[in-house]
Amino acid sequence: MKPLEHHVDTALSNYYVYRPSRTALRTYLYPTMIGLYRYRKGYRLTRAPFDSFNLMMVKSGTFRFRTSNGSATANATARDGDIILLNCYAPNSYQASALTDSDVIWMHFDGIAARPYFDVIHPALGTVITVKRSAYAYSRMRMLYDVFDQGQHVSEARMSLAITEILTECMATADERTTDADELAGTDGTRGMRSGNDGGDGDGRDGHDGRGGSSNGDNGRSGANGGISGDASVGKGDGRARADRSSRNAVEEVLAYIAGHLHEPLPLAQLAGMALMSEYYFIRVFKRMTGYTPHTYIVNARMDAARYMLTSGYASLREICAECGFGSTSAFCSAFKRRYGCSPLEFRRRATDNDG
Repeated sequence: MKPLEHHVDTALSNYYVYRPSRTALRTYLYPTMIGLYRYRKGYRLTRAPFDSFNLMMVKSGTFRFRTSNGSATANATARDGDIILLNCYAPNSYQASALTDSDVIWMHFDGIAARPYFDVIHPALGTVITVKRSAYAYSRMRMLYDVFDQGQHVSEARMSLAITEILTECMATADERTTDADELAGTDGTRGMRSGNDGGDGDGRDGHDGRGGSSNGDNGRSGANGGISGDASVGKGDGRARADRSSRNAVEEVLAYIAGHLHEPLPLAQLAGMALMSEYYFIRVFKRMTGYTPHTYIVNARMDAARYMLTSGYASLREICAECGFGSTSAFCSAFKRRYGCSPLEFRRRATDNDG
């Protein structure tokens, strides 16, 4: 999707909206939006609450951020290679401004572990984080972006892993700072004693005692016997597993296609044809994977995109309808009011009022 914001180079900028499955909501870290933008000098944004966390990386340029927790305000400047971690649940969560033309990759994300990560990282490192392996962290962000930009398989488990790896780079930086502070306080000696005790208790839990070898041997015999007695059933099981993987891969490609083509009609027949399935079977597989029918999933994704556009730019209702795939402004306004209890313009006004 193309951004409709001032001081964003539309020709060089794209973003994608992703609706996580019900499994992801319960289990994973997951992206809800991801974009790669060329910001022009003078860009400014005051973020209204958006029910997610935000990870950004500056590939080139300089950005300034102003954050507030209600009682205190902090300013920070991000430059090439820096990571920015923001809490968008908070009202008046942050202001951002481009001090130079800047290339930035960004991602709204959430999940069951998102807030615990934020609660550990942010108090230790603040909003702007400089990590040692910034190139690696950027590669993880770019991999996530390319999933949608290139229409690759959407594996929620692997996307969760990539987000975890980025946050782990931040956690490692926080740990290193804590270690440095401990050493300055003279506690490194006691830490070394603890480390020595942990490594030398000799209780055999590391798997090098006799029990570990015996267990492995039993498992090996069990596996051999099972293989001899169940060749036919195993073969059938393998066939079913291959069919399930094929169906999953097909739907994962459709999910990436939906994320990049929300502005298009996306009829069921087209999506089922892309997956090489009948419409009936496609609906069954799609719902089993995501927890939603294709129609509900697409409507939810379009609503997410519209909500983002209402709070992040100055697009007209007509432009939002066109970009999000709604057939008319009246249909969009009716659907939006049913979903959120207010009209799109009222939603935007409330967000603006929250900005102060």
